[in-house]
Amino acid sequence: MLKADFLNAPQKHDVTIDWLPIGKLSPFTRAWQELAAHALEPNAFYEPASALAAAQHLDSRHKAHALAVWRSQTGHGQARQLIGLFPMTVSGFGWQLKGWMTPYFAASAPLLHQDAAPLALSALLSFVNRRRPRPLTLLLPELDLDGPLLTTLRPWAQQQGLPLAIINEHHRAMLDLTPEGRRTQANHISSKRRKSLKRRWRRLAQEGRLRHKILTSPEEVQRSVEMFLQLEKAGWKGRAGTAFACREDTAAFAREAYGGAAQHAGISCELLLLDERPLAASITLLSGNNGWAIKAAYDEDFARFAPGLLNDYATVTNLLESQRHLRIDSAAKPGHVLESLWAGRRRTGDVLVGLRPGMSRKALHHYARLQEHKGQIRQQLGQLARFFVNRERR
Repeated sequence: MLKADFLNAPQKHDVTIDWLPIGKLSPFTRAWQELAAHALEPNAFYEPASALAAAQHLDSRHKAHALAVWRSQTGHGQARQLIGLFPMTVSGFGWQLKGWMTPYFAASAPLLHQDAAPLALSALLSFVNRRRPRPLTLLLPELDLDGPLLTTLRPWAQQQGLPLAIINEHHRAMLDLTPEGRRTQANHISSKRRKSLKRRWRRLAQEGRLRHKILTSPEEVQRSVEMFLQLEKAGWKGRAGTAFACREDTAAFAREAYGGAAQHAGISCELLLLDERPLAASITLLSGNNGWAIKAAYDEDFARFAPGLLNDYATVTNLLESQRHLRIDSAAKPGHVLESLWAGRRRTGDVLVGLRPGMSRKALHHYARLQEHKGQIRQQLGQLARFFVNRERR
């Protein structure tokens, strides 16, 4: 444990920091959950259920660490409050800190207490100044570019003399169930499209009793996750070897992360059932009034009815009838089918922060261009891999 010695810390606070593997955070789960409940910007992927499961089953080399920032206040005895959690990996021979991502994460916003975000950010900078080699940059992938974290981070970085750049900007489909978003969503799906979806629903309903459910209780979620795992493995992802259930480690991650999230009302499962047979299943991680539609699968034997699309449409319809003011991120690349059903868009990108005061913007933008080229190469490799997978399916 290190004491953070920075000039901007209020004198009534004693701030300490821990740098430890993600898996070592389990003793602090209660404080961690409390921080998540009061986070400036919620991030379900960095909450205990998902992060601990990923650390155990997806991070065999223990590369993922977290900077935990604690605050104790005079008059509160030895009690400490967790005010910041930065899950990160170190890359480039120690020259870059990067927000921790896995193939099953869709955001890297660190958890910062809404009442102490600048204090937690200053503790991060104190940690950077002590580290050898001293990191040059902080990269936060897949950040909400209109969210409260960047709104706080931008002026803080400017005050510290740290340059900031945005790269790989794009828009993801979002289901916006705030009052303003509902008005836009209500007119998004054309009458022609609605008629087509309803016609598919009627035709499918002729095959048996057709139902749609949104499930949130721990027992229901656990059963639904198992249904999802079976559906996904039976489809093209199973044939390609990329379904959760194709490997023991990823299957264990799914069961622990999503089943564990259900214990804290952090997940919902959406099912389309024909009699008792699941035709489509999707999983949505929740944190506060934010959600991420992270996974979906359907029964390919009924592909002519588009059960996945019907499941998505029924979910939208049911949520519009509810009173929840959610914003659900599709966690999908531009061009995804959800864009035809969800009216909202979330501006998303990677945020790069120079960690050396006085670093020129020109140097940071040069580094940012290198990062963009790396991202484009990864995207092209992914497209190539999908091409060969699709060719095998044919």
